[in-house]
Amino acid sequence: YTVYHMVVKNINQLITNAFVGIRSTLGNMYAKGEKEHLQKRFHDVEWMIFAGGAVLYSITGILLTPFVLIYTDGIADADYNRYYFGLLMTFSCYVYITRLPYQLLTEAVGLFKETRNSAFLGIAANIIVSLICAPFMGLNSVVVGTLVSGLIRNGNLIWITVRKVLNIPMWAVVKNYIVYFGFSAILVFFLSKWIGTDKTTLVELAVAAIPVAIIVSVSILIVSVLFNRRQFMGIVKYIRK
Repeated sequence: YTVYHMVVKNINQLITNAFVGIRSTLGNMYAKGEKEHLQKRFHDVEWMIFAGGAVLYSITGILLTPFVLIYTDGIADADYNRYYFGLLMTFSCYVYITRLPYQLLTEAVGLFKETRNSAFLGIAANIIVSLICAPFMGLNSVVVGTLVSGLIRNGNLIWITVRKVLNIPMWAVVKNYIVYFGFSAILVFFLSKWIGTDKTTLVELAVAAIPVAIIVSVSILIVSVLFNRRQFMGIVKYIRK
């Protein structure tokens, strides 16, 4: 568990650090009553996290098990070839990081009380699901419990954001989950079969990772243009300035 978690934890931290500073900006817009501007900026942040997460976690899901097998080569204290465990952990961490835009906004506007109960419920669900699944799922049960907890927490944060803060259609959020999680799953499925787990050195894996990163990045870029064109073009214009 520790070896697999080591990788995805650092990716989570990278994304969190990149966006945590936007909290004060969102809070300032809300306090000034700049609803339209707040919605636009929020959707920009939301898209960047979903699209950026899709790229990073798709690549991670494809390369995680081959990396762990190389990293633990020669260590015989456990079976580290746990492909589905790696996928579950990567998926769970992607779910976790997609709560970030909603969490930042609810914190920015001071809705701590409204989100407190879901945090406790998520913790309880994590423990209960992990214990129930442990006899027949083994180590995977820990990740499944974390995933269920994350979905509960995400659902509460999204509901509050959509209904109490932004007053936007729920479909706007659901669409991002369907599109980016769906395309990520497709990419991981096909590219994992292509890259395999037979790499024996980090250099060999790094060489194989180059086309994987290019294919994933270009694919998510195309998806963004098709489904989040306004956000994509807004970022392009901002970069050009």
